[in-house]
Amino acid sequence: MTEATPLDTASAQRLRMRRFLMSAASYMGGVLFIAVGVAASIFTPDFLISFALLSLTINAVFYAVFRSGINLRAADPSLTAAQMLAGIVAALLANYHGGALRGFMLS
Repeated sequence: MTEATPLDTASAQRLRMRRFLMSAASYMGGVLFIAVGVAASIFTPDFLISFALLSLTINAVFYAVFRSGINLRAADPSLTAAQMLAGIVAALLANYHGGALRGFMLS
């Protein structure tokens, strides 16, 4: 197995950061979806605030991990499983609070 050069590592880390930023943008789409649900009286304003804070916290943690390079210690430096788990938890939380929209959100 060959050792990765610092340039290769830096390049891969920049790619991971770009992909993470796309993921963070999708959380903002979820917050917008919840905001529309608040306007339609499907979600409560309290849930919108909670979901937005959860999204911010998840993304802040992953940003810090990628920015600091802690992710390079993991077997999968992209932290794919952890990011998927965080996204699934956020989606399930929205689904739980979705009320009448629950079926639509599952399809």
